[in-house]
Amino acid sequence: ANLFVKESTREMLAKEMLGWSLMENPADIATAVARYAASLRGLDRLKTGDVVVAVRAPGTLVHTGLPSNAVETTTVFARFAGTRTDHSLALWLDANEREPIMVPQEHVFVIPRMLMEGLLKGNLAKAVKQLTEDLYLDLHDEIKRMTLA
Repeated sequence: ANLFVKESTREMLAKEMLGWSLMENPADIATAVARYAASLRGLDRLKTGDVVVAVRAPGTLVHTGLPSNAVETTTVFARFAGTRTDHSLALWLDANEREPIMVPQEHVFVIPRMLMEGLLKGNLAKAVKQLTEDLYLDLHDEIKRMTLA
């Protein structure tokens, strides 16, 4: 089943790229690529209230209540406020959820369902272990495929 997903994703990407090649306006191409990337990362499946991770690199997310002069990258939990544009998602970054902040989608990361369930059940160690084991197996399979190719 995993191979089928990889092949269908490759086929979908090829179709998308063909569509992008027909576009003449660079802004339209950028929007289409950003939308596709967001879809691959699961951002298009977010529901209002879903918890995500927002990464604030130095000089970004200035109006978030976080220090605008921070030198280091800051990572915060946020909740999806239900509004999106072609390049941004509205997130609540404060506990009161009064006013959402538009955050560039490249700074927003979906928390994997298994990890979220582990957080909610208080079983974080097991959730993280399972995710790392899955990642190891995927990497192992990919290296094996590349070696035998």
